[in-house]
Amino acid sequence: MVAPLRPMVVKDRVGRTRYMVFEIDPGGFSRRDFIRALNQASDVIGLRPSPRLTVFDGRMGILKLTHTDQDDVRELLPNISEIAGMKVKIRSVRTSGTLRKAKEYLD
Repeated sequence: MVAPLRPMVVKDRVGRTRYMVFEIDPGGFSRRDFIRALNQASDVIGLRPSPRLTVFDGRMGILKLTHTDQDDVRELLPNISEIAGMKVKIRSVRTSGTLRKAKEYLD
């Protein structure tokens, strides 16, 4: 017996969105400096498109990405060792399916 075909839904084409909360130690960087470092690191490992920075306060932020890129971004963040000529350590704090829940982890 052949299983019935499941109709394609929008999430199958677009993908499921995840929001990754991260922390930079030491902080105090501009949004532009972090985006530049993120794009350079993404180019090196071939992650296209680069994760999108949605919220950033200089020390903590939230990246918007697809569920398939989640593991790649988790590996990418610690590989960013320098922002604007200053040595940094970046770690992933939490990943969430909604932006609202991710914002709760910023405090």
